[in-house]
Amino acid sequence: MKKLILSVITVLMFSFSAFSNPVKGTDNSKVLLKQAKIAVEFLQKELKLKDKDSKLKELTKAYMAYAKNLIALDQKLAYKNKAAKGDKNTMMQNKKAKFSMMTEAANERDKKISKFLSKKQLEKYRSASKSIHPFTLKIKEDKKKKTK
Repeated sequence: MKKLILSVITVLMFSFSAFSNPVKGTDNSKVLLKQAKIAVEFLQKELKLKDKDSKLKELTKAYMAYAKNLIALDQKLAYKNKAAKGDKNTMMQNKKAKFSMMTEAANERDKKISKFLSKKQLEKYRSASKSIHPFTLKIKEDKKKKTK
């Protein structure tokens, strides 16, 4: 009887420990949120937005929501990839799904942003947003600026 109780307790302990921290995405999530803040600062400088401007607040909201969507998507796909257990076909389908979902999230973000920017600012935003990597939110250096 003691062995049965001890074995049940150990099984429960292992199951709880396995599900307590399912995906280690906290480091990536912190990095993405930090990169989103940097991207907003970059866009603020490019679009010449003031600190207390309502447009800047909306831009920040849109980019933070986008970063949170990327984090959630990464976590979902980590679960799916873990469940696939090395099946190449499934892994490839997951990568394709990730790309399409991230593109959809980026289009939503851009649609929100286009609602409050003027035409001139929208053109500047579109050219400046090309310097921001869509998945990592890191700012790419322009080749023109490197040569100067």
